[in-house]
Amino acid sequence: MKVEQQESLSTATFTATHLVEVSAIESAAAFMPWPEKLIQQCIRSDYINHVLLHEDVVVGYSLCSTGAGEAHLQNIVVSPEKQGLGWGHWLLHQTVTELKQADLQRLFLEVRASNLPAISLYQRYGFENIGLRKDYYEAPVGREDAYVYVLELSDS
Repeated sequence: MKVEQQESLSTATFTATHLVEVSAIESAAAFMPWPEKLIQQCIRSDYINHVLLHEDVVVGYSLCSTGAGEAHLQNIVVSPEKQGLGWGHWLLHQTVTELKQADLQRLFLEVRASNLPAISLYQRYGFENIGLRKDYYEAPVGREDAYVYVLELSDS
């Protein structure tokens, strides 16, 4: 996948100083955005979190909880006006690279069954669909299922 302007992209550890920008991206991008307080609770030592920077401006973020040798991708979001440029793939790659460096064995995630762009990204990256969580997400009417994916991070 071609990534536009990759040379101007970087990541940084997501800290409290990024909270307002990240919350704004979440609100603009998500159907059911996470409250700022919930995002803030993810700024903890047992999380591996990044902000995606384009020319030093926050344009995306990822949140990964860790424990027992595994990681769980809680959220990965790119600002709506920057979607479709391959930046989500780039951010996912940076996140996975750091998880591997932390000697974590696998990465889990849930994704809305209707989120076809995200499903395509995860499948292209090598994630395996391992299950379905019925009625996992709130939806405009009722609930929506989530697919559960895993990516093996270790070579063994």
